[in-house]
Amino acid sequence: MDVAAKKSVKFLSVSPAPGATGVNGASAIIVTYSAPLPASAPFPSLSPPIAGTWQRRGDMAVFTPEAGFPPRTRVTVTIPAVATSAAGGSGSSANASGLSTSGTASAR
Repeated sequence: MDVAAKKSVKFLSVSPAPGATGVNGASAIIVTYSAPLPASAPFPSLSPPIAGTWQRRGDMAVFTPEAGFPPRTRVTVTIPAVATSAAGGSGSSANASGLSTSGTASAR
């Protein structure tokens, strides 16, 4: 078992902030925890799904999209149950946050 797994890992925040609008769809999404995410722990999930990579960086999980989310996309970040929220709840859809990318929808 890795050392970080022995600690209680708590979800602290996500950036861009929940409810943010006008976000650059090609920007990284950063989830911050109270301690490093154990190597065996799953990364957060994104909806809608998009190609990109997650990386562990200290106390953060960082998602970098390959091409970015299209304009006016509402993105939901769901924190897996490995982490608990700073308020003490387990990580689940209760720890989901949403943000919206900038731009205008293309007319067809």
